[in-house]
Amino acid sequence: MQLKRPTISTLIMIFLFLFSFFLLLWISTKQIISKENIEAFLIKIDIERYIKENKQINKVLEDNKIPKEVLDYIDENKINQFIKESLNNLYEENYIIKSSFIETLIEESIETYENKYTVDIYSHIKQEIIEITDEIANTINNEKYITIFNQISHIINGPYLYIIGGILLILIFSLFLLESKMAILLTGTMMTSLSIIMFYAIRKIITLTIESTLLSYDIKNWLIEYVISKITPIYSITFVIGSILLLIYLIIYVHRFVVKTRIKYYEKYYGR
Repeated sequence: MQLKRPTISTLIMIFLFLFSFFLLLWISTKQIISKENIEAFLIKIDIERYIKENKQINKVLEDNKIPKEVLDYIDENKINQFIKESLNNLYEENYIIKSSFIETLIEESIETYENKYTVDIYSHIKQEIIEITDEIANTINNEKYITIFNQISHIINGPYLYIIGGILLILIFSLFLLESKMAILLTGTMMTSLSIIMFYAIRKIITLTIESTLLSYDIKNWLIEYVISKITPIYSITFVIGSILLLIYLIIYVHRFVVKTRIKYYEKYYGR
């Protein structure tokens, strides 16, 4: 495999590889942190179950001899409201949830139980619930992680994606001008290999990152599969395009081989 302009073409290939890498990484990150996917994650967490299974809340109920059924009346409409507000807060503010919102969910559920059975419960545990919900909110509203998320989101959703894409197209076009048919082989090889390497590398990173969180085992497994399913089409498309380019090159190569073979045959037997 010989290049017509080895120095310039090699340099272009290096930049082409780097910009392709950043473009795929950019698109993957943009897909992972999209509002649609964050919303699906929040829905999957199951806020009602989280509150009911919270050890601190259950300890307060147990210590005060209060039945766990007081949490059976959590308003699902309020939870849907929570998800919408959390999304807006995550992308527009420096927090995800207010502690007062979790407290309200618990308070209203207990009040419904009180009205149903004519008992007085919440007034005795209100201060403890406030302290617990404050702690939960502070844990969720991790300033460091939210700041990093917002910075990444701001960059990812900026105009840089189009700039990288434009530079990538210019590099591909330049390579085709310099190397013609050989550019098909080079681009196809790069796209197929890069899509395979990056997919397995990012899948590994996603798996290790999610497994290191404090989420439940079921949610971890679901989230890993969900995120991977969202980025798979990106690398599948890249792999298919690369494979098509390699197939085109193979067809061209076979065609040229057949033509050369025929020419040699004619020269040998017909004295050309």
